Amino acid sequence: MKKYILISFFSIFFFCNKINAQTYYPLVDTNKVWSTIYIIYNPTPGDSSFFSYFTKFYSDTVVNGNTYKKIHRSNDEFQQNWETRSSLIREDSLKKVYLKYDGYDEFLIYDFSLVEGDTVYLQYGYLIVSYTDSIFINGTNRKRIVFGDQYSYECYESWIEGIGSSCGILNSGNPCMMGGKNDFLCLYENDFLIYQNPIYNNCFLITNNQNLTINDINPSIYYNYIESTIHLNQNQSGQELEINIYNLLGQKKISLNTKKSEDRFLIEKKNFPNNIYLYTISENNKIVKNGKIFINLN
Repeated sequence: MKKYILISFFSIFFFCNKINAQTYYPLVDTNKVWSTIYIIYNPTPGDSSFFSYFTKFYSDTVVNGNTYKKIHRSNDEFQQNWETRSSLIREDSLKKVYLKYDGYDEFLIYDFSLVEGDTVYLQYGYLIVSYTDSIFINGTNRKRIVFGDQYSYECYESWIEGIGSSCGILNSGNPCMMGGKNDFLCLYENDFLIYQNPIYNNCFLITNNQNLTINDINPSIYYNYIESTIHLNQNQSGQELEINIYNLLGQKKISLNTKKSEDRFLIEKKNFPNNIYLYTISENNKIVKNGKIFINLN
């Protein structure tokens, strides 16, 4: 049975300030276990599928003079069965993390020394640092790096020292996959659940054992900048939906309820500075969709 530390992910993952972290918190650690969800976009509406997996690092191995950790992966909810991957991972003293596949040269997957305006090349292409700040975790400040710009909210990605990418621990630099996407779910450290993504209701989700529809086409919301309204589309269930919108600090900005198949809500500029926002859509107290929305009230 996993032990739980009940710390709000919002206050941890999104509660940010401008104080630079003084202590560096390494990412590569054999006491950590990450869970990630992979969502497959199928062409039929309402027919997307998804599965989860766990990742951990263990035991040293030396290749070309560099010391790496081996990578284990489990598709088992109870983490009883693990398989050794063909890839290795290491972190150096310059706050850089490298991944190496068997028979290939290593390549960069994280650089926590980056600052605002820097460009970095990773496994899937270039990322540009939009800004950096720090987040407060258990009495300490940890650096957060946010990539992309405010007009590219679909490709939003962030890294946090000691936690990794919002796309999952080994999926950095790939926020805009074709055909699917990876999302960070949870991080365990020394068997304690420390961090959990608030837009998912579990640390392990698969299509066959969860009545949860994530990021399917129906329902959906979008922002209409001409009318300054948020629109809800294709609520086909006939049930009341609750829409919650949060800023990147994890603060709830508005909560909306409707039973209509199509609806729209006027929002005020004073409550929504131009920025990326996170939203959840819930039915019967269960999240059926989540995502990001860019609001521009100029």
